[in-house]
Amino acid sequence: MAFLNYSNFQAVLCCCLLLVFFALIFLRSGGRFCFSRKVETGGRMNSFYLKTFVEVVTTGSITRAADNLFVTQPAITRRIKLLEEYYGIPLLDRSGQILRPTETGSMVLEKAISIIKLEDSIKAELFKQTSANEIKFCSTPTFWKKCFPQLLKRFTRESIEKNLCHFSFDHVLNVLNGLESDLYNIAFIEHCSELDLTSFKCFKFPDDEMVFVSSPSLGLSRQYISINDIKRFTLYGTSISSCSKTLLEKNLKKHGESINTFKNRIYCDDIVQILESVTDGQGICFISKSMVKEELNNGALICHKIKTFDHHKLRTLVVKQDYQLTGAPLLFFNYFFEMFGISPPLQN
Repeated sequence: MAFLNYSNFQAVLCCCLLLVFFALIFLRSGGRFCFSRKVETGGRMNSFYLKTFVEVVTTGSITRAADNLFVTQPAITRRIKLLEEYYGIPLLDRSGQILRPTETGSMVLEKAISIIKLEDSIKAELFKQTSANEIKFCSTPTFWKKCFPQLLKRFTRESIEKNLCHFSFDHVLNVLNGLESDLYNIAFIEHCSELDLTSFKCFKFPDDEMVFVSSPSLGLSRQYISINDIKRFTLYGTSISSCSKTLLEKNLKKHGESINTFKNRIYCDDIVQILESVTDGQGICFISKSMVKEELNNGALICHKIKTFDHHKLRTLVVKQDYQLTGAPLLFFNYFFEMFGISPPLQN
């Protein structure tokens, strides 16, 4: 029988002490271990994660929250997991189809909403204190993805003034709320119906044309098609709550159909991935024609319409009433009209 030497004895003693330490933690925690993890903030909670939690509870769904925040579903799931690890307790009741906060989650939700409102209030106050030449712009996703890079490139090249600029994109209702709360002073929105914009200065632009697109491999060679021609295919979309989906649903409803008419429906926040899938012949998409101009020109995609459908989406440039369009802001403002080949209503 081998005897323990001194070094082995020390190792065994350390193990025993660790066991006693964890046993004490176990007893003090009421019979459960709870390891808290600091959420990528050096030990402090980031309101970014709280906003995600509020969105999940508000929508009751990981899918809808991901859509509203323009991120993937795994990203939302990961944020919630990290948040629960940080506080060391479940915040969501996942037993039903609709996600609901636990008792602790309801408390966190209430505090999180207060924190987010306070943060927005601070931002608004800071924005009010900035210079008159500041540009705080927001647009809806289609314009942001297709047109804004070109406009920004020209603005940064030609503007000689030193300007403080904030650029972002969001859903149309969030954009309008941002204008109301002074988060933005100018916005370009795409919308499917008339909105109450009487509190702003508004400039209407040519409608955006919405079309179905498909790969030549699907065999839909005709420009004008029927619902029966396409409902056997998978429908791809960029956003569950997007204007394009709203317009499509309105059109389908007029014909006694719904979005469920299609064989499958896939929503993804990556327009490049959607176009790759559609170009590969995996399905069809109802999308702004301007977004697929290159693919239509080179024959990678074919454009389709349904004669009885409304294929147009409204576009409006919205400016706060008290925003002074002079200097760099006026230059930025006029670029929108020049991009669409329209004479600007205000001159430099």
